[in-house]
Amino acid sequence: MNKTIIDSKELAVGAWIRTDGEIAKITSLYKQNGELVAEGKLYDDSSDICTDEIMIYPSGMEPIPVTILLLEKNGWWRDKSNANTFIHPQLGTDNKIVFKDNVPVFHNVQIPYVHQLQNVLHEHNENISIHMQIFKI
Repeated sequence: MNKTIIDSKELAVGAWIRTDGEIAKITSLYKQNGELVAEGKLYDDSSDICTDEIMIYPSGMEPIPVTILLLEKNGWWRDKSNANTFIHPQLGTDNKIVFKDNVPVFHNVQIPYVHQLQNVLHEHNENISIHMQIFKI
């Protein structure tokens, strides 16, 4: 099975990723010896906070998929007129996520991973918090 590589241009401070099977939130990004390095904090689902600080190298980063369950657990609700469409009350009905061929799309941009969703929401100046407990399900 091929591992999905995260494009370093898509990473930002605050991005949620998976590393060595654990969930982490990136707190710092920089280059060291020409290689991208991230610092982050591991997510502890038992306390719902980020704890241990870690170094994360690109080879150890994996994206977290955007799923219907993740959206629902984070306040998105299914549009009554289209079961493949999800709306967040803070974004209004013009800002929908639509699943097309099982891939989430926001404003005609495919966003299969959480860090991409975070980037798109940030670009639209939307500050929606992605709750992390869902990732342990």
